[in-house]
Amino acid sequence: MIRSLITKSIPARVASLVAAVVIVMAGITGLAAYCQAIADAEQVLASRGQAYAALAAREIEPAIASERAETAGEILDAVVRDPEVLEATLLRADGSVLATRPHGGAADVRDAGGATARAVVRPREGCRGEIVVRLSSSSLGLARARAIRTSGAVAGVTMALGIAGALVIGASLRRRLHALTEVAAAIAKGDDRRRPVPTGSGDEIDQLSSAFATMLGHLEGLRADQARAAACEQERLDELVRERTRELEERHREVLLLLDHMSDGVFTIDRAGNLGSEASRILETWFGPVAQGSKLWSYLAANDEGLALRLEMGWESVEADFLPLELSLEQLPRRFRAGAATYDLRVTPIQGDADVPERFLVVVRDVSLALERDAAAEDVRELGAALEHIARDRDGFLEQLRETDALARRVGAARQPRPEALRDLHTLKGTAAMLGFRSVAAACHAWESHTHATQELPTGELRARLLDRWEAVRSSLAPLLAGAARPGVDRAEVTRLVEAIRAGRPRRVLLALSDALTMERADAQLLRLAEYARTAARESGRTVEVAVACDDVRVQSAAFAPLWTSLVHVVRNALAHGVESAEERAVAGKRLEGSIRLSCSQGPGGVTIAVSDDGRGVDWERVRSIADARGLAATTQRDLEAALLTDGFTTCEVTSELAGRGQGMPAVLAAACDLGARLQVRSSKGMGTTWSIVVPPSSAWLRPTPVPSTAPAHARTLS
Repeated sequence: MIRSLITKSIPARVASLVAAVVIVMAGITGLAAYCQAIADAEQVLASRGQAYAALAAREIEPAIASERAETAGEILDAVVRDPEVLEATLLRADGSVLATRPHGGAADVRDAGGATARAVVRPREGCRGEIVVRLSSSSLGLARARAIRTSGAVAGVTMALGIAGALVIGASLRRRLHALTEVAAAIAKGDDRRRPVPTGSGDEIDQLSSAFATMLGHLEGLRADQARAAACEQERLDELVRERTRELEERHREVLLLLDHMSDGVFTIDRAGNLGSEASRILETWFGPVAQGSKLWSYLAANDEGLALRLEMGWESVEADFLPLELSLEQLPRRFRAGAATYDLRVTPIQGDADVPERFLVVVRDVSLALERDAAAEDVRELGAALEHIARDRDGFLEQLRETDALARRVGAARQPRPEALRDLHTLKGTAAMLGFRSVAAACHAWESHTHATQELPTGELRARLLDRWEAVRSSLAPLLAGAARPGVDRAEVTRLVEAIRAGRPRRVLLALSDALTMERADAQLLRLAEYARTAARESGRTVEVAVACDDVRVQSAAFAPLWTSLVHVVRNALAHGVESAEERAVAGKRLEGSIRLSCSQGPGGVTIAVSDDGRGVDWERVRSIADARGLAATTQRDLEAALLTDGFTTCEVTSELAGRGQGMPAVLAAACDLGARLQVRSSKGMGTTWSIVVPPSSAWLRPTPVPSTAPAHARTLS
């Protein structure tokens, strides 16, 4: 019970503490009373013994002076008649006993624990002595018993009064603290109307109650002040919110006005590809109403399942966050068609506080007019290039155009990606680039990229783009080439024939000169290749000197047209694989300007057409490695040269518009074989490469031998 009182409340703890103090004080009081009683008893006993000793000493002075033991004994007998005296002894000055008398009942009451009193005997004459009186302790025992009873009673009364006082104090404390506790609990529940009532006692609890009441009054005043301040602040915030709302509404109207007058379609999407609520009005004209929450691909490609699939798959990469965000966004379709219009698509992340963007800005731009303007400008540029070729070599350009048209027809008729079809496509790209038809070359490059990625020839729009573009080029040139079928005759050739007739030259010579009027000069084709080489070098950022050296070689135009067309691949390879950049050439100790040489010579062994460069040369070890990887023979030098001419074989690590498909040199080989010619290569690493096509003298497409003439010879070297 006491433990429960101690642990439950502060008043109980105070009462318990007071009770404990009272108990301790009661014990101390009882002990003090007991000790005092014992001390008093001992004092009484000692005083009695001292009185007996002093009295006996006065009476016994004559006996000690005269050494009369009997007289001394009588006096001692009178002392021991007291029941408390155990023994009385008279000692001489030397300590010897003169007389001693024990108590008559000493055997029964003698107690070794009694008190002893001494008194000195000083007679006027004679020797001195000392009297010793020993008292019994029986009176001390009685005194102890009385002291115990008295101290116990005192302690009991003190304890009872103390506990009663502790209970009264605890009850008072409990009552007053309970009142404070109830007020505090009510305040904790939000009821601050109750106040503690001071009792006027002036003690600490009363002071606490007064302070509590004062604090509640201050708190009520403070709360009232805070309420007034909060009301003012709320009014200020409400006004601020209203002002900010007006600003936001104004900005919203401005944004909507801006969106409504933008020529681009602008809207936002979240990370799941869902459209936001605001968008440019132009989007409704292009794709219909913008439905918030609809998917990007469902909105932009509602009528194009292929585009919708590409957009959805591309956005899955963005949402998965597996690849870098920039790479995933780059993989989205950048341009698409919807109806008769063409649009550019750009998606940009909107950076916020999060590490991963949660919203994206989508900009759709109608580029149809821009593409039409670009196409018109490209038409003008290509027409200008054609006019330049016509002005320089009408017949050669016409023959090249016929060969290019034949290539385009073969490419258009192809349905499977066979090697010969890929060679025709690659040759068409190079020839179109050489003639200045860059739009056709770009369409061919797109075909090649599609075929390389899918192992199939393109269909649909990509296929039609190339064929339609070539047909547009042909149609634009038709008025310029009206009557071009008439063969052109070089005035100098006619002059040579007239001079030979007048000089009476042999019939063989006259026939050769007349045949030359219908044959093509090789230098015209080489000059055209040289011009293309310079243009391609400029576009690729290289500085290259192109030189042409040509004998007076005549060939059948129609038969050699495929070969001239395919030689563009050799020139492109020289720029892509051969001639280094200025930095590389400086490191290698070469001239900063690269060199490409085109030559055509005729001798007893036939006609040799060569393309040389002073670039890197062929890395035969890399050729061997690639040939081994493809399962091709790579033991001898002849094996390596054969591997280099295999369809799809390339040493380029990156495909470009110049090279990297592995289709160019096989096309050159096929054209050479059609003429019965040999294709040869000579190359050393770091020293350059020379490709040679050797047409045997027995070929029916060559003029047998150069015709001597008294007229000035044709220039041997052109640059």
